[in-house]
Amino acid sequence: MKTDYIEIQLPEGSNLTQRSMTMLERRRLLCDDLEYCVVHDKELLTIVIDEFVSRLNENEVKDFEAEVNKILGEDC
Repeated sequence: MKTDYIEIQLPEGSNLTQRSMTMLERRRLLCDDLEYCVVHDKELLTIVIDEFVSRLNENEVKDFEAEVNKILGEDC
């Protein structure tokens, strides 16, 4: 179809795209952005980890402790 305007491709998730993002897409984009940001801001990494760990239940704490021990256990 021929139109009199220019069509541009905006990055997905842009507020100007016609399709709104789902909650899952927003969360995935936030994960990607946080991953980039924490590389450059270690204080942000500390905040994110503290917030994440504070929301874990007891079983999840044990699971993550086991994972950390597998990784660090050989280096200690």
